[in-house]
Amino acid sequence: MKSKVKFNTSVFSAPWLDGMPTEAIAQLRSTSLPFALSSGRRLTAIGDTADCLIALRDGFVGIHTDDEEHHDVIAHIFGPGDWFGVAAILFDGARIIGSSALSDVQGLKIPKSAIERVAEVHPTLWRGIAILAVAGTQIAISSGREKMIKSPTDRCAATFVRLVGRQPLPCRLPITQNQLAEICGLSRGAVAKALSVLEDKGVIKRGYSSISVLKT
Repeated sequence: MKSKVKFNTSVFSAPWLDGMPTEAIAQLRSTSLPFALSSGRRLTAIGDTADCLIALRDGFVGIHTDDEEHHDVIAHIFGPGDWFGVAAILFDGARIIGSSALSDVQGLKIPKSAIERVAEVHPTLWRGIAILAVAGTQIAISSGREKMIKSPTDRCAATFVRLVGRQPLPCRLPITQNQLAEICGLSRGAVAKALSVLEDKGVIKRGYSSISVLKT
């Protein structure tokens, strides 16, 4: 059954849609398929057929990669207003990353076929898709650079900047310290010490299964 989630216009005010014809945005909105997902449920799995672009209205989603050792490792987080899954629009084949709800989530999916139909009439849509793809590349580069930071405290601080992204502060991230350790590529002990330092500085505040970023 299709979820009856009502969306405000903020999802369609994302940077990659800047300058897009109003008619093109209206067509994207009309072809979008709302969904709702409870915390802990899988949204996409590695190996799934990739066939849609995904946007989040509420809640946070963890992006999973396969590191060939632990297999299901959180690498990044997307939150309200974020779009992801652009590879599904540019390439045919199976997904190489998975995703799951870190909190209750409301969002929408736009099928690849719908985007291709809109782009036939409004070719500038491909420029927006390219911008979205570049944004994803920038996230991957930032993640790699973070792993080169030797200080656990500085690495965690840099990671928070990436995870918060465009979200307003304070931003409550629904992740545990263990999950943050995965994201940062650090031991749980190193992360615990780093969080203590950052909390003393007023950068973050630890909560139950969450970490609130107060400033970056």
